[in-house]
Amino acid sequence: EVAADLDRLDQAEHADQGGVLGEGDEVVEQRRHDLADRLRHDDEPHRLAVAHAEGPGSFHLAAGDRLDATGVVALDIEPIILGRGSDGGERLLDAAAALGVPFVLMASGGADDDRVIARLAELADHAEANAPGVRIVLEFLPIFSVSSLGQAVAIAERVGRPEVAVLVDTLHLARSGGSPADLATVDARLLPYLQLADATASTPADLAGLRDEALH
Repeated sequence: EVAADLDRLDQAEHADQGGVLGEGDEVVEQRRHDLADRLRHDDEPHRLAVAHAEGPGSFHLAAGDRLDATGVVALDIEPIILGRGSDGGERLLDAAAALGVPFVLMASGGADDDRVIARLAELADHAEANAPGVRIVLEFLPIFSVSSLGQAVAIAERVGRPEVAVLVDTLHLARSGGSPADLATVDARLLPYLQLADATASTPADLAGLRDEALH
């Protein structure tokens, strides 16, 4: 599961009265077990520890209250990654609906196209029934099986559901051999937003270098 980095929300609450967050004070969404680990090792009691312990409903409510209090708008929750056992996708969609977050990001991991299509269809069914208005965005990464814009778009078109779209990260677009001009060929309804990422002009020499670059 994924939860907002609530320490960052603490910082936002104490930002200057102009409401401008300092560099690095963006809301970072992390796996809930990472948050729980920080709580276990934090000497200062965390205001949301009790809500976290009481279960996802209470946690979502507390996190939503904090987002409202700080004025921070959460755009997406991530990630659903296939090929690693249970991906928790339905729970992430439920969390997005509870928090008013419009997108949940999915990546293929090592799953083949047929498995990605089948899982997207399952998640689209769940979103339609339980998280109306939340969309699943498929992100392509050259280190995963769905590795290019064209492949991701073809998968989304095969699923053919309004709950499914494609996420473009500018770094992954460049590293997969794509260009901004390629976006003009895609139905705009499949591209609700994008991620801007910067890196050196030179491409890493191997898969390990691409993986390190994508993670850091």
